[in-house]
Amino acid sequence: MVYVFDTNSFRVLGSYYPKQFRTFWGKFDQYVAEHKVISVREVRRELEEMLPDDSHLANWVKHIEIFFYLLVAMRRNVLERFYRLSIFSS
Repeated sequence: MVYVFDTNSFRVLGSYYPKQFRTFWGKFDQYVAEHKVISVREVRRELEEMLPDDSHLANWVKHIEIFFYLLVAMRRNVLERFYRLSIFSS
């Protein structure tokens, strides 16, 4: 399963500071690396505009380029996964 995060989801994550929630951020980073959690570049632009430069979340966003997909690439990826399902492979 893939989870797609929007801007509001990140607003919630802003309250989860990495020093206090190490386990959460470890798992979240793992899911991002495995492409189980993704977002789109439009969300990245919104976050860059709304987050203070010195926030932990702004720093995280700056260092996670691959996480933010172009919508076109994301649609293609979702469709490829969809058509790999056994009911469509025959």
